[in-house]
Amino acid sequence: MAICSAGRVPFNQVCLPCTWPCLTCSVTQSNCTSCVSNSSSPLFLHLNTCQSTCPTFFFANTGNNQCTACSDPCVTCTSSTDCLSCSSSTFLFNTSCLPTCPPGNAGVNRRCLACTDNCKTCSGATNICTSCVNGTYFLNSTSSCLTSCGSGLFIDFVNQRCVGCQAPC
Repeated sequence: MAICSAGRVPFNQVCLPCTWPCLTCSVTQSNCTSCVSNSSSPLFLHLNTCQSTCPTFFFANTGNNQCTACSDPCVTCTSSTDCLSCSSSTFLFNTSCLPTCPPGNAGVNRRCLACTDNCKTCSGATNICTSCVNGTYFLNSTSSCLTSCGSGLFIDFVNQRCVGCQAPC
């Protein structure tokens, strides 16, 4: 059997060049073990093929020019620990996939989004409040936080809520 230099593979006692874009190959000319690459159009090794983009669950590792697996439960990522999207059982918060969103965030479309509209905590949407920031009061009927309670309501300062007045008020 012929011993071939890098970039070639033995076949019938002859060293044949690897098929472009393989830089090196083994067993066959198209079974890549590394890829031809340059900074303007990098290629990444994935399952013995050279690809310009890596598939879902992998990221383009520029350190070794290979498609490297994302950490579970990342679906897409920029590194093994920095997620861009998450599996259906988790929510993206910054660059991490979490089973639930932290307080002050609501899980919307698999992402943790900051509560709005004076909500201290929220659920289901960023403006559906479950508790209020200081100086605002929870109105149960609308799941909102108000700076004043309005007609027919009074402020329960202890529980930070708008409460309905009792008849005949």
